[in-house]
Amino acid sequence: MTTQAQTAGPLNSAVLGIAAIGFLVTGAAVLYALMGQGHAAFNTSDDGMFWGLPIVVYDFFLLTSTGLALTATFGLVMGLSDFNAIAKRCLWLALAGFVLQACVILASSMNGLQRLPELRTE
Repeated sequence: MTTQAQTAGPLNSAVLGIAAIGFLVTGAAVLYALMGQGHAAFNTSDDGMFWGLPIVVYDFFLLTSTGLALTATFGLVMGLSDFNAIAKRCLWLALAGFVLQACVILASSMNGLQRLPELRTE
């Protein structure tokens, strides 16, 4: 099975440009709200566990790494030779997603690196 590469036409460039502008405007609005009102701007607070953006980012990396690992098993475990070409990349990306989700949980549940000195046992 072969596929032909598509060249970037004016429509593709326009869609990509509009998406980039939308991303930048949304990011600026989020930063403005966070700097002005804090996490209360998004109806989240820091009463115990913070259930705002960190849990969404954790779920994204969790589901992404799970899907990538499942895709890799099609070629490696089930013997479907069509998936062998992407199996190694899928495993590395799944491992990266796992590390990133662990970093998100560490950063959100421990208030970042501020509480790491409290973990030391004497």
